[in-house]
Amino acid sequence: MAGIIYSDYYLPQNEIEVSQILACSKHKHARDEDFIECFISQSKQMTINIENEKDPIQIFDILLEKMLEQENIQASDVTHILYTSPNDRTKDGVYIPYYLQEHFGFVAASIIGMVQECVTTLQALQIADALVESGQARNVLILSICFGWNIEDRYTGTTVVGDGAGIMLVGKNDNMLAKIIRGTALSQGLYSFYKYLKMPPKVSGMEIAKQGKEFIINFINENKLTLDNIHMMILQNINYSEYHMYTQYLDISMDKIFTQNISRGGHLAEVDTIRNFTDFIKQNPPKDGGKILMYGSGTIGDGMDAVYNTVLLET
Repeated sequence: MAGIIYSDYYLPQNEIEVSQILACSKHKHARDEDFIECFISQSKQMTINIENEKDPIQIFDILLEKMLEQENIQASDVTHILYTSPNDRTKDGVYIPYYLQEHFGFVAASIIGMVQECVTTLQALQIADALVESGQARNVLILSICFGWNIEDRYTGTTVVGDGAGIMLVGKNDNMLAKIIRGTALSQGLYSFYKYLKMPPKVSGMEIAKQGKEFIINFINENKLTLDNIHMMILQNINYSEYHMYTQYLDISMDKIFTQNISRGGHLAEVDTIRNFTDFIKQNPPKDGGKILMYGSGTIGDGMDAVYNTVLLET
């Protein structure tokens, strides 16, 4: 059975108060002092980290050098690289995953670019699992980065975005951090469908959240489990109020959701999955057989087309 062999992430040293970011937002209402106080209270986002020294290549250099220092990880054994951050794939004309392949000697690696908004890492895990289980891959390297947003754009309306990067390695060995049991994905294009037909879109954020609840419940049922069988749920670091909403929809305690990183660092798009898994598995490793449910949803571009992804892990 394939699983996560290695996981690590990078956060910049520069830490900024969320209140400062909101005060510079392009959204005029977000600059209001009462709004800032209310948003921070409800979201529990206190600070974000912003990179102002290193570029994406230098960041990945740090992460990959550290990974390859492990005695049981060889560059020549990486057969695929899944790059999940299309908005950050180039630097001054240099295509980042191709540079990294050459620089670190991933001579056998085929590079695949992916885009699923904030849940690309989750879908990458599913593809990596399928490649390894089918025998088409030995080790699959997942690279994710969230980088370089303008200050005025970092408040998106629901969250505040920081900078960071993460890597995961999927394969088979005797010392896996967690086995991949199963994953699934759902895509919905109703927004674009209605828009193309020049009909009023009928999709809202609340409907997406309700669909997310149904998606999780269906996935749990299909695997003949209940939420009581799940040791921990790992979500994205978007907004604490969204965590609370899911506890109400799913009738679970907040203790069932990993919330440690919501207040510091900011939302890191695809990197959230790697950051939260890495910290949880290092600090709170469940006993053998403990199940971890990773879940995320995202909306495409400026519209409300939606993607939902989940991966079930077992330690």
